[in-house]
Amino acid sequence: MMRLASLQVIKCLVVAAALTPGRVAGEIPPIVPPGSPPTTAAVAGDTQSDTLPAVSALRITVPLRGFPAQPGAPATVSVATGVGAVPRQATFSLQAAPPDLTMDFDLPHGAISVSGTRVGSFNPVAPLIDNLKFPVDVTVREGPNTVTVHRDITLLLPTVIIPGFSNEKHTNPDKLVAKGFARHGYTDAAPRPTLFWYPYQSHTVGLEDGARALAAYVRRTVLPAAYAAKINVIGYSVGGLFARWLIAYDYLGWATLVNRAVLVAVPNEGAVMPYLGAHAPSFLPFVASAKTPLGRSMDPIFPFWRAGDSDSWSIPSDDGNPALEALNARPLPAGVRFYSLYGNNDPGRTGGPQTAMGVTGQLPGATITYGPGDGIVLTASALGLPINGSLGVPDLAVRAERVDVGRVYHIHVLEAAAARAAAALQDRFETPAEVAGTPAGSPERR
Repeated sequence: MMRLASLQVIKCLVVAAALTPGRVAGEIPPIVPPGSPPTTAAVAGDTQSDTLPAVSALRITVPLRGFPAQPGAPATVSVATGVGAVPRQATFSLQAAPPDLTMDFDLPHGAISVSGTRVGSFNPVAPLIDNLKFPVDVTVREGPNTVTVHRDITLLLPTVIIPGFSNEKHTNPDKLVAKGFARHGYTDAAPRPTLFWYPYQSHTVGLEDGARALAAYVRRTVLPAAYAAKINVIGYSVGGLFARWLIAYDYLGWATLVNRAVLVAVPNEGAVMPYLGAHAPSFLPFVASAKTPLGRSMDPIFPFWRAGDSDSWSIPSDDGNPALEALNARPLPAGVRFYSLYGNNDPGRTGGPQTAMGVTGQLPGATITYGPGDGIVLTASALGLPINGSLGVPDLAVRAERVDVGRVYHIHVLEAAAARAAAALQDRFETPAEVAGTPAGSPERR
């Protein structure tokens, strides 16, 4: 057998990934010219796993420079993969063990090649509709020497972060958000990102226009970068309303394009703060934002005003939000998995954000009533629960899995929730039937 020192030299398995020219979701142009080298994924120390984007081709290299030479002895290579319902194993011979054994895995065709020659096969992989995890084991034998290396490969669906109001300050995820997602293998770094940040002009765009622009961004930037038929979305604050609008109205097929929709501090029933801003003196700094089209799209649709303490809550005659009401009246598509992450401070506790829930009397001398929330969005609004006698958003309240982020101010909820949002995106992987492109029945969790 090999000496321990030699084993330490060659036990590292280098995994690289490349996107080959092909079509995903019907319209994927070539983005890597033939012959372009794959992108090498960083391997930390002696780790046994690699997390990569949803790619159509993998290159796996086993460094064999420490393998003791056996002149005249052929090398036998066995490759076992666990993609799909039936694990497959391929065995082939080489005249001698090379310094580096490089194998290319063509996922759409289920082919393993060495130096352009097909040496084995596995179950072909359809464009991903969920994250995919599978093992690869490589054993090289030459004479009395044997080395075996193992990797668990995870391919991630592309994920789009849709930021909130005044996102123009950042063209990429801020460091804390990126760090939270990086803990779970996500990166926004070129050339093979798994995380995309959707930039938009929040002070000029409206809800529907912003949503349509998001759909165009995904078709132009996200889908061409992945071997995937679905995406995940992280909608923060009003950005979550963009995602909900596209899904609810099935714009450009979004009812089936989205795998998971993670809604972070989203004003699903609006928020009182934009209404207060729209009626506040113009010299206050937040008033201009409240009067923008997107600011008005966050006006509350739950009863939040009353003339006096003995009166019932109602919606004032000078307010209304028909676009949000129409959105909430539409059912959620069955195939999308929803998550609600929210800030939750009890206004009875000292300190922490105070979230307006009701207005009693005429502004500017009105009395404000507060409820649990993050300082802008009520917890009940984020969850679709009834507020002041409203119906709420029953479908969302029942369907979405809830994650309480704690006593966090609205502007920091995405940062605080990033790691948990990333974990939610990986709570399930493709079933064998889905890998083959023939899902049967409701998907089960793994």
